[in-house]
Amino acid sequence: MVNIVLHGLGQKPASWEKVKSCVGDTELIIPDLFSMVESPINYDVLFHAFEEYCDGIEDDFNLGGLSMGGVLALDYASRHQDRVNSLILMAIPYEIPKDLIEKQNEMFNQMPDETFTALGISKEDFISLVQTMSEVDIPNKVRSVNRKCLMVCGENDAANIEGVKTIHNIIHGSSLAIIKNSGHEINKDNPEDLARIMTDFWN
Repeated sequence: MVNIVLHGLGQKPASWEKVKSCVGDTELIIPDLFSMVESPINYDVLFHAFEEYCDGIEDDFNLGGLSMGGVLALDYASRHQDRVNSLILMAIPYEIPKDLIEKQNEMFNQMPDETFTALGISKEDFISLVQTMSEVDIPNKVRSVNRKCLMVCGENDAANIEGVKTIHNIIHGSSLAIIKNSGHEINKDNPEDLARIMTDFWN
């Protein structure tokens, strides 16, 4: 079974190297999401590019994602449950507060372009992606999911921990893991515990 995990908005596949080194013989595929698309980028463009990527995979697969990657994973699973064997959703909100998004984008506008190009995306496309992702109806997609599911959040991720717990309570039969000594970027803060929890869930 193929295990695909989607990186967060401010990350690249390399952000998962420590997790990959801790999963033993379990194969972990971390596609570079931003390399799938060309400017101009918004959420729908990125989603459909990932959808095409999945069309090239012959067998069903386990799917996971962190933050933005988790939203993409949830969205894909809600539309293509026949392809997804199981789902791991990490550090995603139940609802995306649009006022917070506006404040974040104001902050992003003040940051140097190099900050974004290092991720493989322009500042303009990064801001567009954040803005359009805020329009995703996460509660509706959560209610449509009927897959084996693991919800994960860092214990210090104050912005998302309640949302993760809410989604866990809605998805029937889902499991919940709160990872100690970790904030939003669980894969960087505590890769050892995250790897163990993920492989335990898949096995």
